[in-house]
Amino acid sequence: MGIVLGALVRSATIVADYESDDSIRYGACELAWPMKGVGARAHAEREIRTALAGPVAEQIYRGESEIRIQRESSVDWIYASTYAETFLANKSKRTEFLFSVAEEIRDLFHKDEVWAAVASTADELLAHDELDGETLSESVQFWLRRLN
Repeated sequence: MGIVLGALVRSATIVADYESDDSIRYGACELAWPMKGVGARAHAEREIRTALAGPVAEQIYRGESEIRIQRESSVDWIYASTYAETFLANKSKRTEFLFSVAEEIRDLFHKDEVWAAVASTADELLAHDELDGETLSESVQFWLRRLN
């Protein structure tokens, strides 16, 4: 998702990381965002979409049609919620917004070329545990070029 939204991906991993608050991150992606001309809300929305892309992809892969917050992706949802809080103080509206974004991501991932890029990324990560940004970008761009 970061690549789709214009980020430079430095690395991605599926190596479990045990956080200091006893939560477990099952994957991580280090991104560098271009900030010129990007307002605070636009940047927050990029972070939100990137954070929710993994959980949405997992649910699609498992054949789940309803977007839900699950234990293994709770860290991603909390991260997204923290960014959403910067422009949506009302918790109910924030939750509604996050689910709306997750549904938009699901719709994007249902495009064959986009899902192929997601699947290719997953395959590469399963084979190597970690990827550098160049390898990841090449893999994703191969499929995304076919969108047009």
